[in-house]
Amino acid sequence: MTVLLVFAVVLLVAVLLSDLAERSVLSTAVLFLIAGFALGPAVGGVLPSAGADEELVHRLAEFALFSVLLTDGMRSGVRQLTTAWRLPGRALLLGMPLVFALTVLAGWTIAGLGLAEAAA
Repeated sequence: MTVLLVFAVVLLVAVLLSDLAERSVLSTAVLFLIAGFALGPAVGGVLPSAGADEELVHRLAEFALFSVLLTDGMRSGVRQLTTAWRLPGRALLLGMPLVFALTVLAGWTIAGLGLAEAAA
């Protein structure tokens, strides 16, 4: 319950500071990173230690991804998307498959995972 309360408070602070963050070089994601570090078990001890395989961590990560994509989508206009599609298109069509293939290769050769495990 403490994790959800801290997440809600940090999300509220991020929303309140979003206009200020938009005018600076820092993003609101940095606020989540700083809050997680400051309130985590190594520094503040407010948040319990949580493993990456816990269900709550997965749900909070999905919610954070959803909120970031939603706010970025709201800021992007149709005119901006029609004029600047080449660089994101190259990143999606060339960069993403290349990074995926290199990650699978590294997991297979360095970590000794099977191909299916490395791709998952």
